[in-house]
Amino acid sequence: MSQLFVRTGIHFSSSQQALEHIGAEMLARGGVHDSYPAALLEREATFPTGIALEKHAVAIPHCEAIHAKSPAIYLI
Repeated sequence: MSQLFVRTGIHFSSSQQALEHIGAEMLARGGVHDSYPAALLEREATFPTGIALEKHAVAIPHCEAIHAKSPAIYLI
C-alpha cells in the first residue's frame, strides 16, 4: 500500500533545510528506516534532482528503496 502525504504553506531558506524537513517528517510518520534522512541528504549531494523553473523550483529527492519501509510520496 502506498501513502501520499501533502503539506502546503511552508517555506524553506535552502534546499538543505527542505531535505532535512523531508527526512524528519518521513521518519516521524514511520514510513522509513532510521537510515533514510542521511541517505536522502547523501543522494541529493551526489546527484541533485532540483530544477529551477521560472517561478518555482521542482525536485524529486529520493534514495535507495532499502531505506523505506513502504512506498510513499511526500508532496510539498
